[in-house]
Amino acid sequence: MAEDNETNQKVIQHQLGLLGFAADLAGDGREALERWESGDYALLITDLYMPKMDGYQLTAAIRDEEAGLRRIPVIALSANVLSDEAEHCRATGMDDYLSKPARLEDLGDMLEKWLPDVADASACIPDSQAAAARSTVPVDLRVLASLVGDDPAVIHELLQDFQTSAAKIAAELLAACTAGETAATGAAAHKLKSSAFSVGAQALGELCAEIEQAGKAGQIDALSALLPRFEAEMSVVNEFLGTL
Repeated sequence: MAEDNETNQKVIQHQLGLLGFAADLAGDGREALERWESGDYALLITDLYMPKMDGYQLTAAIRDEEAGLRRIPVIALSANVLSDEAEHCRATGMDDYLSKPARLEDLGDMLEKWLPDVADASACIPDSQAAAARSTVPVDLRVLASLVGDDPAVIHELLQDFQTSAAKIAAELLAACTAGETAATGAAAHKLKSSAFSVGAQALGELCAEIEQAGKAGQIDALSALLPRFEAEMSVVNEFLGTL
């Protein structure tokens, strides 16, 4: 599994564990390629946007090296849910597509689809899993519970990890925005967006999505207007997490 966001890595790894699968983690595409070359893997789940080698490049490299040998299923995982991106994934050699955050049931269905010889993964999903509704609280804990189960210790650990990583990414975002580096601002917002949605910080995730789009478009004025809202929401989220 290739994913450059630590919070998302831990969420997906825990999900796979609940479904009865073991996984090796790679922090970037190049590391994932090296692991694939040295191991015997049944399936690869990859983020699309990673340092050193993105998901598209990783898939192309694997397909070149397979050269007609056993083909490993490659599943794209991304916070972008545009239909043309899903089509692009398949056109570049990937087999399927999951949007982040992936629900436990959806992940189980995907594994069952591409690993038909393994036991029915969906049977491992706890009965307590339920789709989470939107909430007015800064972090809707039901969202994370719908992804990884309702074990309080697991949820607490993942929220602590999110708080630590979010602080680092937020610092990168603010520094890039202050320096007028719009592309870097958008990239940081993209990274934080997916982990924010994964833990149920809906308002923060939506703000990050706005910042990402403004950054990609090079809209300095829009970023300047969004920044105070972002800082305020980060403060609210941190205050809320500090009470848990």
